This record gives sequence, structure tokens and C-alpha cells, in this order.
Amino acid sequence: MKLRVYNKLSHEGLWGWLGNNPEKDKEAWPGFVTMRKLKLKLPFVFCFACAEAGYKTRYRARYKYYCQNCPVNFGVSLLEKNESIRRQCLVCTSASSLYAKWETSYYDRKEVVRTAFKIARGWK
Repeated sequence: MKLRVYNKLSHEGLWGWLGNNPEKDKEAWPGFVTMRKLKLKLPFVFCFACAEAGYKTRYRARYKYYCQNCPVNFGVSLLEKNESIRRQCLVCTSASSLYAKWETSYYDRKEVVRTAFKIARGWK
């Protein structure tokens, strides 16, 4: 299976599972449990979109290049990102992104579920 297809299907599986298990975190996804048992390399920050963006740019250690090649629509335009932030994902750290919404909605299970499914379907 080509890496892009693998990353896309894994992304959809992870976020679909998170939508069905709103009390869980990304690291608890059964796919990652299996990968650990098989001693396979886990994707950067448990994110197949980041893995895909890093794979496409070949700048795995330079975080600032990830978001411009992210295959997922997180609901934030690249113009909104702050170029000075060098964190896991520039778009995802925007307060208005779907990822930020998912991460901060843990008290509202319905919002967690809704946002997780939006992210699952967001691969461009």
C-alpha cells in the first residue's frame, strides 16, 4: 500500500475512533497500540497528517514546513498561522482550528464527537 493511502486511511481510522470514543486521547487508539507491539515507528505527534506533510517535504525536523503541506483541512487558512510559532503544527495551534476545538472541548462530549468526525473527513 502506498504511504499516502496508508496515512489517509490511518488518519480516518484514528479520528473516526476518537469520534466514537470521546473520552479517549489519540495515544490510546488501538492502531498505535498495535504499532507499539510490532515495534513500528509511530507518526510524528501521533498524527498521520503530520507524517504525510513531513514525508512530502522531507523536512522532518523542521516544524515550520509541516502546515503548508498538511493534507487535512483544519478549518484555518494558512494566512492565519503565526510564522514565529514552532510547535507541533502551526495550523493546529491556531485557536480557531478544528484540532484546537477538539482538544479544548473535553467537557462537551457532543462537540468532541462532532469535531473528531469533521477532522476524520478533512483529508484533502
